[in-house]
Amino acid sequence: NPDMWTPQLFAQLARLSHPAGAAEATVLGTFTTTGWVRRSLVEAGFAMKKVPGIGKKWEVMSGAYVGPLPGPEAPWYARPPAAPGPREALVIGAGLAGSSSAASLARRGWQVTVLERHQGAAQEASGNPQGVLYLKLSAHGTALSQMILSGFGYTRRQLERLQRGRDWDACGVLQLAFDSKEAERQGKLAAAFDRDLLQPLQRAEAEALAGVTLPAGGLFYPEGGWVHPPALCQQQLQHPGIRLLTHHEVLELRKVDQQWQAWAGDRLLASAPVVILAGAAEVRRFEPCAQLP
Repeated sequence: NPDMWTPQLFAQLARLSHPAGAAEATVLGTFTTTGWVRRSLVEAGFAMKKVPGIGKKWEVMSGAYVGPLPGPEAPWYARPPAAPGPREALVIGAGLAGSSSAASLARRGWQVTVLERHQGAAQEASGNPQGVLYLKLSAHGTALSQMILSGFGYTRRQLERLQRGRDWDACGVLQLAFDSKEAERQGKLAAAFDRDLLQPLQRAEAEALAGVTLPAGGLFYPEGGWVHPPALCQQQLQHPGIRLLTHHEVLELRKVDQQWQAWAGDRLLASAPVVILAGAAEVRRFEPCAQLP
């Protein structure tokens, strides 16, 4: 199949290979013995030779990767190095993502302009009247679990700035063990973390806590609770370093002289050297994000 042998394939084979002498050296075999395929593999870093074939195939090619290890390439989403210039940013969208990003930058001394197409913050997905705050952990002590723990503690500290009972409450969260697999998962979590963080409850204990009849016990997060997302968004946008512009729908982004310009038709709404897109799937309307899934 000559169509499969492309320069992109040879480059990808080399990128994924380990050189001879490595703990997991890469070897390669192919039924084809075509000269140009062998030469292309050699150019990509493979030492290829003909060896006895199998069945009616008299000869095949075999070899090992002897080229250098490719240098690590940063993924497309890696943060670029900080650029010199004014510490100013645009944030498009005033939901939880946008308000949190704006507040984080403002606390670090940035001047932030938040562009929101509606009449106020948290008018779309973040406008839900109530959100549940709890931890989704792994019993294996993963880096993700550590990040979730840190984020949970940070969020609790932020919520203390809101009015408890109206904007949020630490009433605890009960997660039911709805089947045997979930019960097993919860048991592992209970063994891995302190009771101050989560507590396994039998059915009777869970019913006494919840005040209703339940089909099973579960895992109780005493520090969990609920929050009114719009209240949190509005509180985060109160920082003096943040300027919120409502009824400003960005239709196009342009990069001009190291500045991101937010346009609505022929009207320039705002500009800054950094832009943060916080509009969920809506960000695909902008050319830099058009290829995202």
